[in-house]
Amino acid sequence: MTVNVGIIGLGIMGADHANIIQSKVSNAKVTSIYDKNINQAQRIIETLDNPEIHNSGLELINSNKVDAVMVVSPDDTHVEFVLECIKLQKPVLCEKPLSHSVKECNDVIEAEQKIGKRLVQVGFMRRFCPTYQEMKKNYNNLDVGKALLLHCVHRMVSAPSYFESVMSIRSALVHEFDIIRWLLETEIVEIQIIKSSIRKDLDFVDPIMAIIKCANGAIVDVEVNANAKYGYDVRAELVCEKGTILMSPSRKNELLMNNEHSFSYGKDWRPRFADAYRNQNQAWINSILNNTTSEGSSAWDGMISSFIADKGVQAFEEEKTVTIPVKEKPNFYN
Repeated sequence: MTVNVGIIGLGIMGADHANIIQSKVSNAKVTSIYDKNINQAQRIIETLDNPEIHNSGLELINSNKVDAVMVVSPDDTHVEFVLECIKLQKPVLCEKPLSHSVKECNDVIEAEQKIGKRLVQVGFMRRFCPTYQEMKKNYNNLDVGKALLLHCVHRMVSAPSYFESVMSIRSALVHEFDIIRWLLETEIVEIQIIKSSIRKDLDFVDPIMAIIKCANGAIVDVEVNANAKYGYDVRAELVCEKGTILMSPSRKNELLMNNEHSFSYGKDWRPRFADAYRNQNQAWINSILNNTTSEGSSAWDGMISSFIADKGVQAFEEEKTVTIPVKEKPNFYN
């Protein structure tokens, strides 16, 4: 059986998803596409197997040629398309965020619970990254004791022209919110954002450091640097009672500047997480074929990440530590 996939949004990420589904994922085919910029759709159609170009995202979702939908459109359009997928009981993989609005996320959760079937996966792809999976496996299976500290680095080459300070939280740090909860199997209960005041050449604050406390007692620090210059670099170090698990692209000291370094860092996030995207998309297709719950982030996880992001923005704007109440997860999402 082949899953016929429709893709809404064909920018950089949407085009990548289309090519991954078409050429790197088994038992799936891109049959329908839509982008509000018709040139985007026409540009990618040559790399696919003659998919149908639709006039709207809702038209695509309602097509009888579409079994499942990937939503890769602008953030503020996600919920409308996701709710339509739920209404028609079509599985949907929605790029993060599910929504920046917690209320809208809760609308999705309510709709999904109402029909009694989990159809929504949110595209926090790091759960499918081999290095993160190895870290989680080692933490769970080796005798390293309880997690004490998690050090995280999230560096980008340079920020786009439209970048704003809070995007370091809502667009970047939100990935760490999800991976912390998944990796440590705990909830985030407190956040503080420390601002750098050194750089004067930017219209936004950069870098920032998030200090996060978890319900299980672990402390997490996350550096978000939108202008690291040398390349896209995401890594982590998990310090436990009896040992430390280190995730790093390099095993030796390096000087990282002016794009001169011994390790090949990508210019954006896609090379770093190429395996993660492929694994995520294959797992999603497998869950559809096997009629099982997806291994990825649920609508509930998407809501929690946006909820924590709200608290992070509050901590940033008010320059204080903010407590994050733990929400009770419905049994539906256990």
